[in-house]
Amino acid sequence: MTAGERLPFVFRPETDERLSSWMARLASFYAMTVPEFLEELGLTGRDVFDLEFCLAEGEGALVGARTGLSVGDVQAMTFGALLHEARVMVRRSRH
Repeated sequence: MTAGERLPFVFRPETDERLSSWMARLASFYAMTVPEFLEELGLTGRDVFDLEFCLAEGEGALVGARTGLSVGDVQAMTFGALLHEARVMVRRSRH
């Protein structure tokens, strides 16, 4: 893949799918680890679970540009709208 270009194939997120799950599916499709996939998206050094809680300025747009999703679609897969106090109740894994 060429850095900065839109990925040739992207799964649509499932209803209520978390960002970490969606990115894990895409990473697997491209035979990458999640950290490698994040690096491919331009998010070097970022943790996918941290992204679920707080996308920094421009990160949603960066993911959207590479995947074809809107910033709103990317934000909808995060817990950004949760009150800070409620975030401690969210498990970092699906198990």
